Amino acid sequence: MAGMAGCIGARKLACVAGWPKHGILYEWVSLQARLDGFEKTVESAGLDATSWTARLRRNIVARPRLADRRTPHLAARRLKPGDTAMAHLPVVTDADAERAPEVAALFAGANALLGRLSNAVRTGAHSPRLMQPLFGFMVAALREEVSGVLDKRTKTLVILKTSMLNGCSYCIGHNTILGRALGFGEDTIAALEGDGWRESALFNAAEKAAIDWAHHLTERTYRQNRGAMDALKRHYNEAQIVEITMVCGYFNFWNRFTDGLEIDIEPPEVNDLFRKSTKIDVGQYVDFMHSCWWTDEATVAAATRDAAE
Repeated sequence: MAGMAGCIGARKLACVAGWPKHGILYEWVSLQARLDGFEKTVESAGLDATSWTARLRRNIVARPRLADRRTPHLAARRLKPGDTAMAHLPVVTDADAERAPEVAALFAGANALLGRLSNAVRTGAHSPRLMQPLFGFMVAALREEVSGVLDKRTKTLVILKTSMLNGCSYCIGHNTILGRALGFGEDTIAALEGDGWRESALFNAAEKAAIDWAHHLTERTYRQNRGAMDALKRHYNEAQIVEITMVCGYFNFWNRFTDGLEIDIEPPEVNDLFRKSTKIDVGQYVDFMHSCWWTDEATVAAATRDAAE
């Protein structure tokens, strides 16, 4: 946009309280330049104001390096003019996987179970013996078919609230896609961004208890708010409480992994494949776990000898 005739600048705006709200400030040489350069461009693209805003928001969310986080101590590094946002580590490529059986097994499992390979999994694949079991846990945490204990909607609410509190745009981007695939409306996602969910009719009492527990677990205020666990126990059994806590705990870790390494979010055509993975095949999950390095006797024997030495 800043390259259009008459536009002399474009600034990215973001608040630092709550899940970041975004805006773009364009500077024009005149009102007529704005009319010619901006409004006519929008009209020629056949976009109304709502569609244009939605398009901008999608693009902004997909570029987390440009947004400040919710509080100063979580602020993302600011880019200087001429800087390019870049992940700290390169991803492991498909060509790399062809030369590394353990990586190939990981990639095959990710494609089969989640419909696509994320940059986070590709980054974790630098250490495939850690990433294989971690991916197995992640799939079980994201979906309900493996344990059969907790429904996907509750899991996704917990994941989104945790990621929003941590200001992790990478995980928010992925899991809003998952949420929409599960039927979340924009009002549901917006209510989670702050404290609006507490009074919202969009969530039942059990869901509010799970969201509240995720809030206190992430902010480490659970000892000062004993009622959060009491509310959780009114709606969930022991296994479900364990799973809610594991899901929240895992995403507190995963937020830091993806955000700390500044992993780049994938292009829309890759992330759209995520919509198709709202349900997994347990047989494929078992096949993946059987393909991991610890099922190969020679590999395990060599690892055991190395550890002994």
